[in-house]
Amino acid sequence: MVTWNAGPMMNRFSASVSAVVPRALNTWSSADVMPAPESASVPSRSRNNAPRFFPVIASTVGVRVPSTVVCVSTATLLLVLDLLGIAVFAASGALTGVQKQLDIFGVVFLAGATGLGGGFIRDALIGATPAAALGDWRYLAVPAAVGVVGFRIHPTITRLARPLVVFDAAGLGLFAVAGARKALDAGIGAVGACAIGLVTAIGGGIIRDVLVREIPVVLHREIYATAALIGTFVVVVADRLGVPDTLTAVVAIAATFVIRVVSKWRRWSAPVAARRDD
Repeated sequence: MVTWNAGPMMNRFSASVSAVVPRALNTWSSADVMPAPESASVPSRSRNNAPRFFPVIASTVGVRVPSTVVCVSTATLLLVLDLLGIAVFAASGALTGVQKQLDIFGVVFLAGATGLGGGFIRDALIGATPAAALGDWRYLAVPAAVGVVGFRIHPTITRLARPLVVFDAAGLGLFAVAGARKALDAGIGAVGACAIGLVTAIGGGIIRDVLVREIPVVLHREIYATAALIGTFVVVVADRLGVPDTLTAVVAIAATFVIRVVSKWRRWSAPVAARRDD
C-alpha cells in the first residue's frame, strides 16, 4: 500500500502563510497609507485608514501594478477632475445659453454658474473655505474660456448628435467622483461622501436650469441623480478596498456616464406617482 506523507506539503504551506501574513499586516498599517493633501481649514484623513486590499491581493498573486497608477496624488487627481468637470459642465451651460438666445455675457455667466455651482456647494458643505474656485485662477478661467468658445463656434457644436446630453453626462460623472473623493479626504463617512458627491454632480445642472426657467433635469423622470449616486458608491466602496484613486476615478466616471447616456437613449425613467381620476 502506498502511503502519502503530507508533512512536507504542510510545511511549505505554513512557510507561505508566514511570509504573506506579516507582509499584508505591514501593508495595512497606518504608516503605509498615502497621506491626503494638507489643508489649513479642512481636517484631512488618508483614505479613511482603510486596509489596502487591492495592493495586497495584486502583490500576493504576482500581478504587478504600474507605479503611475498607484502613486498619483489625491490632490492632483482632484484638480484634474475638477477642471475637466468644470469644462464639460460649462460647455453644457454655454450651449443652453445659446439655445435661449442670451448675449455673450449671459452665455459666459451661465457657463460659469453651471461649471462652478456644484463645487461651491461641495466646499461649503465640507467647510473648505475659501472655496477652491476662489483660490486658483484656473477655476475661473476655464468656464470663461469655454463660454466664449461656445458662443463663437456654437453652430459647429450644435450639429453634433445630442451634444448637451453628452457634455452633461460627462460632467455628472466627473463631479460625482470629485465630490465624493474630496468628502472622504475631509474625514466624512461613506454615506455623507455619497451625498456630497451627489450634490456636487447635480448642483451645477440645477442652477443652470433654474436660471433659464426650466424644471431641473434631476426632478424629471429621467435617470439622472441615480447615475451620479452609483458613481459615488463606486468611489466609496473602492476607497474601502484600497483600490488606486486613478483606477477608481476611471471606473466610476465611466459607470456614471454610460448609465446616464444609455438611459437617455433607451428612454428609461424613474417611477412616478399615478394620477388619480376624480
